[in-house]
Amino acid sequence: YSPRVGHDVVAMSKWIEEHIEPGLRVQYQLKKILHTGTSEFQTVDLVELEPFGRVLMIDGLIQSSQSDEFVYHECLVHPALLAHPNPKSVYIGGGGEGSTAREVLRHSTVERCVMVDIDKDVVHFCREHLPENTEVSARLTRFCVRDLT
Repeated sequence: YSPRVGHDVVAMSKWIEEHIEPGLRVQYQLKKILHTGTSEFQTVDLVELEPFGRVLMIDGLIQSSQSDEFVYHECLVHPALLAHPNPKSVYIGGGGEGSTAREVLRHSTVERCVMVDIDKDVVHFCREHLPENTEVSARLTRFCVRDLT
């Protein structure tokens, strides 16, 4: 794995080091590079890390991991939707990986879920490489990506 210029990720042998904040670094054992690519906005990597499994990294920073992403997304979505008496329409700003939409669409009252992400390449990449979200792709009958720049 080659570190990219300008990103705070360094690969040493088979380890990735992520700089969290000044004075704090975390290292992960790199098992395999599954895919790497660059969009107009960011660098997207799908790697396999010990002990987290498949991990989505954007610009060298971990976004979610196969082993525990559901914890974050369930806690993000369900309290808000359960507090609402009858959620029908939900807007998601960001969320290109589809996990937030996956959790929103588990609520039977939701009739419309609109996810907007700046990077269509990340959205397509995640649809192709993150099988845990394939149900979202099947349920989203209308998918629109527009360049708003």
